[in-house]
Amino acid sequence: LGKALGKKSLNIDVKHGACGEAWKHISTYFGLPIELHHAEPRSDFGNIEPNPTKYEHLSNPSPNAYFSAANDPDGDRHAVLTADGLPLTPEELTVIITDYLATHAQQPAAIASTLASSHRIAYICQQLGISYYETAVGFKYIAPHLETGKQSNSIYLGVESSGGFSSSTHTLEKCGFLPILALAAILEHQNCSLTDLQRKIKTKYGTFIFTETEFKFQPKQKSAIQTFMNNSTPQSLAPHFEKNIEKINTTDGLKLYFSDQSWVLCRLSGTEPVMRIYAESSEKETSKKRENELLTLVKSTL
Repeated sequence: LGKALGKKSLNIDVKHGACGEAWKHISTYFGLPIELHHAEPRSDFGNIEPNPTKYEHLSNPSPNAYFSAANDPDGDRHAVLTADGLPLTPEELTVIITDYLATHAQQPAAIASTLASSHRIAYICQQLGISYYETAVGFKYIAPHLETGKQSNSIYLGVESSGGFSSSTHTLEKCGFLPILALAAILEHQNCSLTDLQRKIKTKYGTFIFTETEFKFQPKQKSAIQTFMNNSTPQSLAPHFEKNIEKINTTDGLKLYFSDQSWVLCRLSGTEPVMRIYAESSEKETSKKRENELLTLVKSTL
């Protein structure tokens, strides 16, 4: 890794958290120039947005940088922004790493991801013959799969859409440093820009448009929503959607899988009266349609 880095720099926003000193040591160790933003630790995080995957709060990389990146304040999550200002999602980053390992090193044996993550992970696993595990939301459900990989001396990857990533060859908890460094090394080895690499994986593994919205409800309405999710069946839901429902998953909320390969998921927040709705398809219009269909149905039950 060290030999592959150092020709360009990294722009990294550490959100006034605990990661600044760690990145300084990494910079010295690898000889990698790093431009840190919001590096001073502050208890109030400087009143800036601490969520790294709120991409609109990231600055574009300088001309000599591989890309811009960010960690959350405690350093277990990451976000990446390309030179042309487009987000590289954690799932896209995982596809890049997986494709690189399969082509240039040792192909991963398995990937675990949550049911709220992009199906691009499931798709590359299908294409390459990699085992895929879909878990409930939370890295604690991914960690046991990484432990399995560690015990079998196999490469298992774990990723969640909120920016969590790790490998069975690394820590079994999510790490905000590993994916950023791995991506920079891949770009250096491939001698290409991140924009080019992002375009390449979309051409090779398809387009997946992921959308997300929130529905705020009255606390007294929570039990009705929970009852709706618990009692839903493909037959009861079918009249409310334009495409056939192939199956549903109630492991964590209510997820519907459709015949056109699109899907939609609704989950209740554990801390506030909010339902989050996620959807994905090959077209943004279809993803938004799935969101609206499910949201309309939920509202009709209240």
